[in-house]
Amino acid sequence: VDATNASPPLVAVIDSGWAGEANDHRVRRMLRLSPSDQRFDDEGSAAVIANRDPLGHGTLVIGYLLSLTSKCEILPIGIFDASRDCTDAASLRAAIGVAIDVGVDIINVSLSTAYFRDAKVLYDQCLRAHRAGIVIVAASGSRASVGYPAGFMSVLGIRAARFACRYGLRVDDKDTREISAYAPLIRRGDGVYRPASLAAATVTAV
Repeated sequence: VDATNASPPLVAVIDSGWAGEANDHRVRRMLRLSPSDQRFDDEGSAAVIANRDPLGHGTLVIGYLLSLTSKCEILPIGIFDASRDCTDAASLRAAIGVAIDVGVDIINVSLSTAYFRDAKVLYDQCLRAHRAGIVIVAASGSRASVGYPAGFMSVLGIRAARFACRYGLRVDDKDTREISAYAPLIRRGDGVYRPASLAAATVTAV
């Protein structure tokens, strides 16, 4: 098979949005969740959505992912913002559903939820994506807790760790499919930390 002309994989990044360069051809027009009816709206051209990530988290994740690889195309899917700064199973389920409908190859979820309301429908949606051949890479919680969808068997759950190589990763538990991956140090307030959100992006890039 000649793969030289194959299309790059399409990666859905479910997060707070995208406010990167307007002319970046690697990033598609963003879809934004309407909380009132769980419907996704195309927010127009990248120039129009220049300020559509007030939290900056989605832009950080996408920027880091694109710094690791240029061999992909990104579809930003925004499910929370400054007025809605938490995630829930219903919103994640809706976002994964639209990613399946678009036909993405990988879904990067650099966030998690500890709210178990509607957890069954989120589990079913992740299983649906898995059966469609879509890989879901999701940030896990701390060592003391597991967030979802990272905790589901159909999802690659990722924790952050220190490695000598920025592409470093290891399988911690082959049964639960839990993986530790490199994440850079990020300064927040008076301290620094290695976010699992960027560790998930590392695995997505690999």
